[in-house]
Formats: sequence, structure tokens, C-alpha cells
Amino acid sequence: MARSSLLGFAVVAVVALSAVACNRVRVEDVRGPDGGERTRVFLPLLLREFGRPSARPSLEEFAQLRLPPVDWEAMTRFRLPTLAALTLAALAPTYAACSGAPPSGDGGGPDLGDHLHDSPERGAEGGAGSEPATGGHGDGGAHTGDGGTSACDVGTGQLSTIATETRYTTSYGVPLIRYQDGKLYTAGDERGIQVIPVNGGSSARITPLFTSDPQELFVTPSSIYYRDSGVVRMTLLGTNEQIIDARTVGASYMDSWGGYRHSPGHAVDNSDNTITALRTSGGYGAAVHGALTTYMAADENYAFLTSDERPVGEASHLALIRLPRSLDVNEAVTMSEGVDVHPTALVVDAARVYLATDAPTGNLVSVGKDGTDFRVVSNRSGIRILAADSLDVYWVEGTALMRVAKDGSGTPVKAFVACESIDGIAPGSGAGVYFTSHKGKKHTIWKITR
Repeated sequence: MARSSLLGFAVVAVVALSAVACNRVRVEDVRGPDGGERTRVFLPLLLREFGRPSARPSLEEFAQLRLPPVDWEAMTRFRLPTLAALTLAALAPTYAACSGAPPSGDGGGPDLGDHLHDSPERGAEGGAGSEPATGGHGDGGAHTGDGGTSACDVGTGQLSTIATETRYTTSYGVPLIRYQDGKLYTAGDERGIQVIPVNGGSSARITPLFTSDPQELFVTPSSIYYRDSGVVRMTLLGTNEQIIDARTVGASYMDSWGGYRHSPGHAVDNSDNTITALRTSGGYGAAVHGALTTYMAADENYAFLTSDERPVGEASHLALIRLPRSLDVNEAVTMSEGVDVHPTALVVDAARVYLATDAPTGNLVSVGKDGTDFRVVSNRSGIRILAADSLDVYWVEGTALMRVAKDGSGTPVKAFVACESIDGIAPGSGAGVYFTSHKGKKHTIWKITR
């Protein structure tokens, strides 16, 4: 074998072994533009100059990558022992630098045998659409008592695994999860929108045209809405995308009857915030101004908004306000008020509105939609993310999913304790809720009932 060939082999060996040492090789199953199956190999260390691995460089950026020139004639004068010594010398510091990399499954990169899945590539025309997803379903079996796969993934009641997936990202989970007609829609990990049947069957992944990482997600019986820098509507198959609102800079809310967007102002006391009505076909309705916050909910008749006025030098004032969907302020009803407290979550069910605050006591309250029958549901603190099923109210508190009866009777219980984080909750069609948790790279979707 020529010395130049040996040198080339040594260079390739150094690069390959360095990747193994750092445990950073990704092997993915994807679909090509022709729909055929492909296997793709990533060396994320090579792409780190371009940020996150999901922000893949273009061909033009790759063309700018240049290796330093090599005097091959001079290099071939080295004898084989010298070449071997140089190879070992190059490999040793690589192992030393990467020796602190955690093993696969504990926050580091995957083993070579792991198949981590990313959004399938777009077709040649670049349109959005639905592609088969590669995340694995759980067995769907119910578990009682410990209900989890480790000492900290434990729950009370009936707990079942809907799906599990190993992901390259470990820094955050999947906060967006919605249920509609027997399917879960999840987003929030730069992977588009994943559609998962709750009773088994093939899942799918939708790649939106305008973003791979929606900030908000809403699903109705006929449409999906997502928000990035604007609100976009698409069919349940991920086709026919239409920009509903291109001006959104704050939170939004969408359902079958329309929606609302929050536009933050600049006043210290929040007095110049705005809520604007959105139409499902595009365009705007009325707008209301005041110390309105990002917490919005609605049914077919009313919009429920929180106002958090913070006058300089005075105690803040919180109000839960009911407006007709038209946002006619002449019909506004103040359903609940508080001083020196701020909202942390808001949700409605068929009969009542549930509001969580950072108050010292009475942190979770509910009131009938007619403005009567005020109740304190729980005095727990640190409540974030609310959901209600037909029997109970659920919320996230630290790493725990808490549950209490809707009428406030009984004591709140820890329905589930996650190893690392609970990221989102969605009510189903009856009793029980779906939620997502993650531990390192392992992301799990669960269902829990009493």
C-alpha cells in the first residue's frame, strides 16, 4: 500500500475514532424526496459552528469549509513508524478532551447503534405535509401504583405510556400537547408537529412551512393553528397553510370560533396592553385595551381574560374578566378580583373557569361561567400549567403533577412525580389527562386517571 494511501487511511481513522470517543455520531432514518428510505449520518461536532444540529448548514455554507493545504509529496517521505506515532499523538488528546462526555442515554450523544429521528426532509417543492414519524409507541399498558419505568417516574391511579422517544436535544422538553378526536398533537422541540394516535397505530410528523418550533399550538376538529412570529392555520393533514395573523408578538389563543392575540405595550403598569379578536379565515375583529395579560381562554359564547394592573408605588390589582366573544366592553363582567397577586394559569371546562395565582393562600380558585359560586380549590403554591378533565383539576408543581377534585373536596395528591420535568398537560375526551415528561434525552407521553 502506498504511503499516501496509508496517510489517508490514518486521517479517516483519526476522525472516526474521535467521533466515537466523543460519542457524538448520529444515525437517522429519513425519507428522501422520492419517498424512499434513507440512512443519514451526522457528525454534530463538524456542524457546531452553525449552532444547533437542527440548524443544518446550506450547501453554500458547506462550500466555504476548507481544509488547510497539505504537501502530500513531503508527507509521503515519512516512514511508517513515524506515521503511526503521529496518528496516536493526534488521537490521544481527542480522547483526553472528550473523556468527560457522559455515556449515551445520560445527557451525552447517542451510541452508534442508537437511531435518533428528526423531521423528514421536505419534498422537492418545499411544501408542508405529513410524513411518517419514527418515534416509538409505548405498549399502552396500564400501570397502578409505581406506574413508571424508574423510581422517580411514579404515579397514583391508572397510568399508561402512550409513546416514548429518544431525542438529541436534552435542554428542554415538549411543552405543547393537544388532544383532538383520539390523537395527540405535540410540538416544541424544533421537530415540527407530531401526531400520535392514543390507541395505537402509526404516528406522523407534520413539517410546517414557517417554523420547525411552534411557540403555541391549538387543534380543532378541522384545523391546526400554530404560532411563531404569526398565527398560521393548516388542515389536520398539514396542508393548505394560511397566515391568520402576521402581527402577533405576544401570546395567542385559537379555537373553532376564532381566537385572540395579546400585544404587550410599554407602560410599566401594563395599562397599554391589547387583546385583538382573530377570525379563523384571517382578518381582525374588535380590540380591547388595558392591563390585560397573556392568560386567555374561551368557549363558544365568552372570552375569559386576566387583567394584571401594576400601578407604580401601589399594590397590583388582578381581575378575571368575562367578555362576549365580540369583545364588547359594555358587557364585561368581573368574575374575581385580588390585590397584590398575579395570574399563573387559566383554563375553562364546560361549566367553570379555573384561575391559578401566586397568592399566599387560595392559589387555585374556580368560578361558574355566570360569575357565581366562587370556590377555593387549593392553597398550594407554585402552580403552573392547568388542565381539567371530567372529575379533577391537574397542574404542574415543580416536578410533580398534582390532582384535586374540581369542587375542592379532599386533599391535593401527587398524581405523578417525574424524574426531571413535566412539560405539558392536555385533557382528553373524558376522565384523565395526557402529559409529557422528559429525563435527559428520553421523552415520554403518558395518560393518567384516578
